Amino acid sequence: MSIRSQYLKIKSMKDSELVQLYNPYASTIRFEKFLKQNNLLTAKTKKIIDIGSGIGSNLQYFSKKNDKIKFTCSDYGQKRISLARKLNKNSNIEFIDTEANFIHLKILKKKNIPFTQKVLFQ
Repeated sequence: MSIRSQYLKIKSMKDSELVQLYNPYASTIRFEKFLKQNNLLTAKTKKIIDIGSGIGSNLQYFSKKNDKIKFTCSDYGQKRISLARKLNKNSNIEFIDTEANFIHLKILKKKNIPFTQKVLFQ
């Protein structure tokens, strides 16, 4: 079953994350504008890490528009990350299953990667 047919099947479920795979919310688009206006999403951006990304709906939108950036989605739920891997086939997205998001903060400190509240940049 194609992702598009899966989307049509689950659209009636009104799961906002699944719907966003094909129809990004206005808030996602506004967030993109915010990132660009604050020079957080530029030609120099190499990596973006989204902690608590669920199934990666937001980063799928960003990764399609920014194919030179490496995106990492993390979530503590194995089922959500497994679903994210099935639904997101963009080669510039990596999925990480974590038991707790604070693990990422330790990694970021070691690598000296700056971050904002939810989405992390380098």
